[in-house]
Amino acid sequence: MLLKLLTKKNVREVLELLANHGELYFSEIFKTLEINQGTLNKLMTELIENDIVKKRTEEEEVALPKAYYSLTDYGKDVLEVYDLEKKLEGKKSSGNSKESLKINIENVGSNSLNNSFNFSSKK
Repeated sequence: MLLKLLTKKNVREVLELLANHGELYFSEIFKTLEINQGTLNKLMTELIENDIVKKRTEEEEVALPKAYYSLTDYGKDVLEVYDLEKKLEGKKSSGNSKESLKINIENVGSNSLNNSFNFSSKK
């Protein structure tokens, strides 16, 4: 389920934007990435439901209080999946006859994992 969400259009851009700026409100994300408002709203809802992004609403006495979005700790870990993708693609295209990549997964969200995986590929 996580990988399916991460491969959706604009997810990476939203997560990287939040990682670089900390906390942004909806219109800042909308204006920066130039994504359709409805599409962005659905995407943000999905990211919140999957505990990747959190939403904070200012408690002011206004008709439409501003909602701020930021990455959760889990979301910061999830963002590392894109770095892993780059590493794997680099290994794939480097042309070495034998390569290995060590991946450590620890304390990811509510599913605490303490495993190491070694991948080797031979061409």
